[in-house]
Amino acid sequence: MPRGHEPGTLLWAVGWDVVLGDIPEEADPVSVATRAADALEARAPQNSYVARTVYAMGAAFALPYAAWLGSKWVLGAAGLIHRAVYRETATALLKGAISIRGGMNALRDLEHQDEQEGEDALSDDVTRLMREAGMSESVTGTAQEVSPEALQQRRSHALRKLSNDFRDGVVGPLLYFAIFGIPGAVAYRVVKTLAARWRRHGNDPLAVAARRVDSAASIAPSVASSLFLSAGAQLTSQRGQEAWETSRLEASARGNVLEGGWAEAAMAGGLGVKLDAEPDVTGWEAATNLEGRNIENEDIEQARQLFWIATAWAVAATLAAVILRGFLSRRR
Repeated sequence: MPRGHEPGTLLWAVGWDVVLGDIPEEADPVSVATRAADALEARAPQNSYVARTVYAMGAAFALPYAAWLGSKWVLGAAGLIHRAVYRETATALLKGAISIRGGMNALRDLEHQDEQEGEDALSDDVTRLMREAGMSESVTGTAQEVSPEALQQRRSHALRKLSNDFRDGVVGPLLYFAIFGIPGAVAYRVVKTLAARWRRHGNDPLAVAARRVDSAASIAPSVASSLFLSAGAQLTSQRGQEAWETSRLEASARGNVLEGGWAEAAMAGGLGVKLDAEPDVTGWEAATNLEGRNIENEDIEQARQLFWIATAWAVAATLAAVILRGFLSRRR
C-alpha cells in the first residue's frame, strides 16, 4: 500500500480527534499554515496592482504545494527512523487535517448563548419578585427578550456553520486523503486556511486568488458532503430525497452547479427547515429552502445527530476506498 494511505492511520486519527480533540498548536498543520499565510501577506507588493496579483496567485498555489511536499518529506523521514515514529507522525498529520469535534463548535456556541440568556431571564424574574415583595435588590436582571426573527437568524447561522465545517473539516480532508493520501488532506486544509485568512481583504488580489483556489478545491467535497448528509437524513428522518433535491435546486438557483451551497442546502432539506440569508458567511443573498419551516430547538438536536451519522458515512466510505486501493495495489 502506498505510504500515507494506511487504514490504521485513518482510524487512529479519527479516534484521536473524536476522543482527545486538537493536537498541540505547534504541530498543527492549520496553525502552521495560518502563520505562513500571515507571513506571505506581510510580504505582498503594495505599490503595483499587477505585481500584487501575480504574487497572490503564486502564493495561493505555492503554499498548498509546499504543504504537500513537506508532508511527503516528513513521512519519508519518519519512515526511515522507525515504524512507530512513522505511525505516530502520520496520525498526527492526518489528525491536524480533519476536525470532527471542531465541527460541533457552532452548536455548542448556540447552546451556550441560549443558556446564558436563560440565566439572565431567571435573574430578571428574581429581581422583579424581590421588588414586588419590598425586598432589596441583590440581583440585577439584564435579560432582553429575543425576537423570533433574531432567534431564527442565530439558529440559521449555527446550521450554516455546522454544514460548512462538515464539508471543510470532515469530508474534504477525508476525500483528499482517500485519493492522494495524507499530503492531499494536509494540502486541502492549507487551501481552506489560506482562504479564511485572506477573505477579509474583500476584492484585493490576495482574497481573489485564495477564493479561486478554494473554489476549485471545494467542488468535489461540496457535492460529496451533500451525498453524505442526504444518506444521514434518510436514517434520521426519512428525508434523504428531500435533502438531495434541495441541494440540487439550490445549486441550480445559484447558477453554479459545481459549488452552489450543497452542504447547507442538504442540511436544510434534511431537517425540513429554512435557513435565513447570511451573505457574510456564504456570499449568498437569498434564504435556503424557502418552503421549509422556522428552526426549532428540536431541530438543533436532530442536526447534531445528522452530523454524526453523516460523519460515520464519510469515514466508512473513506476506509472502504483506502482498503480497495491497497487491494488493487497489491494485485499489480
